Amino acid sequence: MSVAIYLADPHIRAEQIEAIRTHLPAGWTLAERPEGATAILTEKVDISAGMLAAAGASLRLVA
Repeated sequence: MSVAIYLADPHIRAEQIEAIRTHLPAGWTLAERPEGATAILTEKVDISAGMLAAAGASLRLVA
């Protein structure tokens, strides 16, 4: 099973993204855009209807 995680925070730093990427299980990726994402993660950014629509039927988690 492949999992694509979209990090919705536009202010996340490149080194944070790389640190997350190195700890993901096999088959898991970080998506650059919400299209086709399995999960959308955010801390201080509102999830928009556009993000949900872009992820489409593959979306399984919003946190």
